[in-house]
Amino acid sequence: MGAYNYIKESFEKSRKERNDTYRQRIALWAKQGTVVRVENPTNPVKAKALGYKAKKEFIIARVRIKKGKRARRKPDLGRKPGRQAKFRNPGRSLDFYAINKAQKRFPNLNALNAYLVGENGQSKFYEVVLKDENDHSPRGMWVAEEEAKAVEVKAEVKKAAPKAAAKPAVAEAKKE
Repeated sequence: MGAYNYIKESFEKSRKERNDTYRQRIALWAKQGTVVRVENPTNPVKAKALGYKAKKEFIIARVRIKKGKRARRKPDLGRKPGRQAKFRNPGRSLDFYAINKAQKRFPNLNALNAYLVGENGQSKFYEVVLKDENDHSPRGMWVAEEEAKAVEVKAEVKKAAPKAAAKPAVAEAKKE
């Protein structure tokens, strides 16, 4: 069994048993802000599986999401039986909201994916893997140049396409 399997098992074990280090970590995270940039991933095995690499263009952000369904206002001006549900399921997973919060906090980065790292009674904590859009490495520059060429080709094809001419039969029918 390799090192990654041992790391994976120890992380799962601490989460299932909720040992002291896990509880202390969750308590510390609950006191921090909603979106916090993290130096290293808490679960490196999961982060690597979702596309994280230990390079400067990759960033990990821990996001706190409140558990439960979305609270809505109660209806006013009379009885509305179809609108009496105060809590409704928004129909999206909590990691979707975690990714959106991270994207708002870091608008110049692309979110690759998110994974659950812990939870308490009120919140769930996700780590979102973010990548810099403006990759200035030699490989990134080459990819950007290729994409720019592709955009130019598409623009030329649109310009070269003939425009649809007005139908003469319709114009003649109106004259008669």
